Amino acid sequence: MNTLTGNLVGKRFYHYTNKKQVYTVTKVEEDIVYLNGDFGTTNYPLDHVRQFFETGTWILFESERRKESLIEKARRLYPVGTKFRCLHDCNGGPIASLDEIRLNENIIRWYGGEKGCGCIYDEGKWAEIIPEEIKTPNMPTAQLTQQTISRSNLKAIHSRVCSKWQAKIEDKLKENIFDETISVPKDLLIEAFEEADLDQTKLLLKYFYQPVESKEVTMEEWIEDIKLFRKSCRELIDVRESGKYGGKAFYLTSDFKWEIKADEYGVQCLIPTKN
Repeated sequence: MNTLTGNLVGKRFYHYTNKKQVYTVTKVEEDIVYLNGDFGTTNYPLDHVRQFFETGTWILFESERRKESLIEKARRLYPVGTKFRCLHDCNGGPIASLDEIRLNENIIRWYGGEKGCGCIYDEGKWAEIIPEEIKTPNMPTAQLTQQTISRSNLKAIHSRVCSKWQAKIEDKLKENIFDETISVPKDLLIEAFEEADLDQTKLLLKYFYQPVESKEVTMEEWIEDIKLFRKSCRELIDVRESGKYGGKAFYLTSDFKWEIKADEYGVQCLIPTKN
C-alpha cells in the first residue's frame, strides 16, 4: 500500500521519476503539509499530498510503509451505505457505521443490531456487494445536467466496456479520489449510450437513466449571427409584407416551433423550441 496513515511527520518519500529526489514531512498544520528536500522547503494542501500518493506520483520508502490491516481493508471496501450478500447467503446491510464491522478470530462480520448481522470475510473470501438501487430522479431526465454513481458500481462497468471507455472511466475514478459518489455529466452519458451495443446499453440502464437531448433553445446560441429583424441573411422575426396579414403582423422563422406562454410574473413570452 502506498498510503499515508497515522502521524505524517518524519515520513520520507521520493518522486516516481527519481528515487534520489527525497522529501521529508517536517510538520502538518491546519491541513497544510510542509516538506523539506534537496530542492529546499515547500508545502502542499493535505488533500493534494494524499492524491500524489494514491496516484503513485510520490512513493514512500519501504521502511515508511505500514500494511493495511484486514479490518481497515474491510471498512474501505464496505463503506457506510453498502449492502452485501454475506458468505452464508443472507443479505446484509445497509451498513450504518464502520464501527458495525468487526474482526473476531480472522473472520470479519457486520453487526447491525435489529437489522441483523452477516459475514463479510472468511478464509480469504469477501462477501459480494449488492449494487445500489437507482432512484427515480425528481426532475425529467431531459433536464438532468449530470447523474451520480457509486465508485464501486462504476468499477463494475469498467470490465464490460471497450478500452476507450475503460480509459474514460479510469479518468473519472481519479477525480475526487476520496469521494464514494462520482458525478457523470450529461454529454458524456449521451456519448456512452450512442456508442453502446445492446448488452452494454442494458448494463448502463442498471445505473443510469438514458439522457434525452433537450430541444430548448437559448438566445446565446443565435444572437451572435442572427438578428431579430431583417438585418442579416437569417432572421427570427420580421414584418409580414404580403398575404392576409401583410403590414399587420410579424412572421416567425420556420427553423423552430413557437409558443406564447406567460411566465411566473404574467409576462407573455415567445418561446422557440427545436423542430
